[in-house]
This record gives sequence, structure tokens and C-alpha cells, in this order.
Amino acid sequence: NHLITVGLIQWAIPVLRGRPSHYAAFRPSRIAPMLDFLSVHFYPFYGGDPIASAENFDKNRAYLELVLRYVKAGAPEKPLVVGEFGWHGGGKPDHQEERSPEDQARWCRAAVLQGKGIASGWLNWAYADTPSSRDITKFSGLVTEHGKPKAWGLSFRELAKKPTLWIEAPMKPGAKAAFDVDQAIVSPEAGDAMLRRYYDAWKTEKRCGLDVR
Repeated sequence: NHLITVGLIQWAIPVLRGRPSHYAAFRPSRIAPMLDFLSVHFYPFYGGDPIASAENFDKNRAYLELVLRYVKAGAPEKPLVVGEFGWHGGGKPDHQEERSPEDQARWCRAAVLQGKGIASGWLNWAYADTPSSRDITKFSGLVTEHGKPKAWGLSFRELAKKPTLWIEAPMKPGAKAAFDVDQAIVSPEAGDAMLRRYYDAWKTEKRCGLDVR
């Protein structure tokens, strides 16, 4: 009587891993038959803080799209939910005090819209800011530690009220990139090269298809 899924950590997608041992061996196409829906976590760290520059912002939108398309390709007929996401790429939030709540709302809203036609749901991490936290939970909430809605909380509410903004199918991608998963699993360099190719194609079209091999 319950829906079953696996919340895929980002290292289940073989790009930006550092070394082969970082690969989280949950391959969407292989686990999908056992699941009711697909799920993945996403944080932006391709090129650095997405708020730091327009290029970083775009790189991480393309990175997100590749992640979503890769997971979705494992079972196109099943819904895909982003089970955890936020506006910081993990680790200690060193410079986040320099960013504003409006910066958070800008990135997170862009992320949801980038997944249009691919993702069927989004769960923000976390519900409320926790200033005593030593990780992203310190500043990633929809509301403040006192329960006051932040800019992102208000924007998230509006997106929830208008699902047609981010659920319905987008225009067909004009560019397409091939992803050799078996090669990327054993070679981080090959996975990273794939991400660069995807970004180059994405820059031209602002949305790119993915042929998973």
C-alpha cells in the first residue's frame, strides 16, 4: 500500500565524481522495474556557486537537465521526483552569507522551470532554516527559523499553484548529446567530457536531448 523509490544521490549519475570509487552504483535503468517512481537529489556545483556568475548559473542549469534526463531515461513511463534540492553545492556553506534570499529564489525557481516536462515533483531541502546547522540546512529553508516565509518560500508556493508552468511537456530539444554510461562509470574524465559536450549543446538550444547508451 506504499509507493517505493530510491532517492538517488548525485553520484549515481557518473559525472563530476573525482574518482571511480565515488560512483553510487544505483543505475536508474536497472532499478526502475522495482520502483513505482524515480527520484534523484540535485545540488549545483558545476563550475562553482551558481549565483557567482551568469556562466555558473547556466552551467548548473545544463547540469541539472542532464541529471534529470539521465535518470528519466531509465524508465520514461514512470514519474520522476526531485526528492531533495537546494541552491548550494554541498559541504560547508563558506560564502553563503554574501547571498540574499532573492538569490536563493532565483536559482531554485530556475531549477524547477529547467525541469519542465521531465520532473513531476520537487521537494526542497529543507522546510526551515536552521542557523545552528553546519551544512546547507543553515540557509536553505522555505521559511526562516521563526517560520516567516522567505522569497523562495513564496515563489515555491506560486509554482505549486500553477503546475502547468513546470509539468507540461516542453518544446522538443533541437540539440542532442550521446552519453556512454559504461565508459563514464570507469572513467571520470569521460563523464566530465560528456557534461562539457552537453553544456556546449545546451548553450545553443537552451535545452538539450540525451541519448543514453
